[in-house]
Amino acid sequence: PKVGYRVANFHCQDSNRDGKTTKVYVTAAYNVRFRLQFIHDGLKQGGISREQILLWALSLGSSIEEAELFSNITNTQDFWNFAMALMNRSGILKLQPWIARDIENHIKTFRLPFNYDQTDSDFDAIHIRRGDKLLDESKKEVNKYWKSRGYNHPPVNYIPFEHYLRYYVKDDCVSRGVKTINRDVYLATDDPIIVKEEIATLIKVNGTRDG
Repeated sequence: PKVGYRVANFHCQDSNRDGKTTKVYVTAAYNVRFRLQFIHDGLKQGGISREQILLWALSLGSSIEEAELFSNITNTQDFWNFAMALMNRSGILKLQPWIARDIENHIKTFRLPFNYDQTDSDFDAIHIRRGDKLLDESKKEVNKYWKSRGYNHPPVNYIPFEHYLRYYVKDDCVSRGVKTINRDVYLATDDPIIVKEEIATLIKVNGTRDG
């Protein structure tokens, strides 16, 4: 049931497994959007502080950097995209079991490391979307990117791959402050030929491409 922007929550005990108590939110797609709309409108109108938004993002498991980025978003579409990404990752939104099963089986064919109990089994995922997005939606950001680098007319109609790598924190690729370590990266794109050419131009360090 919905009360204002709130949704009901219950505590359920799992007797089939370890007996742990789990908090369950009873809601529907409309209520999830209603809640996010409340947060978005409150941020726009000053009814919710950026500190509250930051704490909300942290409660969904975001890093401090992600939470700070989210709390400073002003573009509506970016807000929705970021919020839904956080909710998907936190597990609040789940796929139907049979869909999740098919996706899991498909992902296994990629041979990615999914043993999260080991610190060296993590991997990063980057999605480079070009294609039809370059026709309209991304033009503003592309022009803004190239203008910040001194170009009045973009040399290409997309943001280069190396720009994505700038979001890595330097410490992410360093072990104990001395040794450069390798990172597994799953890269999804609709422009594989050009992206492969861009990767080939990156400087090699210890036999791998340096971001």
